[in-house]
Amino acid sequence: QEIYDQVLREDGEAIGIKKGESRKLVELICKKMKSGQSLEKIAEDLMEEVSAIEPIYKKAEMSAPEYDLEKILERLYTDSDRNDAMK
Repeated sequence: QEIYDQVLREDGEAIGIKKGESRKLVELICKKMKSGQSLEKIAEDLMEEVSAIEPIYKKAEMSAPEYDLEKILERLYTDSDRNDAMK
């Protein structure tokens, strides 16, 4: 039981860290979009591939001009959950 609890705790921590990193990335992308930067420029600035940034960029475009962080994250997580279910 103790080992099981530890594994669950570690998994929970890993998920929390991943969500925090995702949140920060979305926040940075939105700030750059608000200043009028293109997808390609944002990817270059963040030293990421366009293909890694594009899904976030497209979800963020849907909430322009407010760029509501919570709504964007919800759309990303919902789509991610759907994609996981299809695998």
